[in-house]
Amino acid sequence: MKTFTYDGEIHAFSVSIGYTLYKGDGMTLSRLFHQSDTALYAVKLRGRNHYRAYDATMENLNRTSLGFNLETITKNLPLALLVTEAKEDGKILFINKAMLDLLDCRSVTEFMAFTEEKQNHIICECDRERVRQLTEQQLLEDAGKTYSVTYCIRTVKGQRKHIFSVWRMADNPNYGRVFYATLVEQKFLWPFVSEHLSEDDDLT
Repeated sequence: MKTFTYDGEIHAFSVSIGYTLYKGDGMTLSRLFHQSDTALYAVKLRGRNHYRAYDATMENLNRTSLGFNLETITKNLPLALLVTEAKEDGKILFINKAMLDLLDCRSVTEFMAFTEEKQNHIICECDRERVRQLTEQQLLEDAGKTYSVTYCIRTVKGQRKHIFSVWRMADNPNYGRVFYATLVEQKFLWPFVSEHLSEDDDLT
């Protein structure tokens, strides 16, 4: 990640690279461009800020989803997205705009400075041990199982927010085992929950 300053504000940016190798086998220039472009698409589909060499399996990527690429979806999705290394203090690998808003951050740079790029720094001290134990439990199990948890987070402005998170561990070709999580403030879930409760329901 790099930054530049414009009009008093710091903006972050990164580079995505897709490439192929010419092996002197008579490959046409148009084919080489196609392979490089396909590799670049594969990088962007997996979160950007990375590089990949072309391989034939990339041809199976569904290009019809270009109209709804990862950037478009994550920018407009109302749920906060968080991807981290599958470790107790895992490094943060990816966030979306909703995640910035959740922590009252104005930029990715401010978010990374505030969290020190660690997932557990988002969680309030009162809940860190409980979430740490759940993380430790999942690290001992097979990838793919989905978990849900509620906990308290702290924001740049010093606010505390109660959130509901759904997350799972999976293997990523670029980063190894990672956690994929969605987060939403509990206050947004309450109207839906209360609407479907009966008088006999007990909510704890």
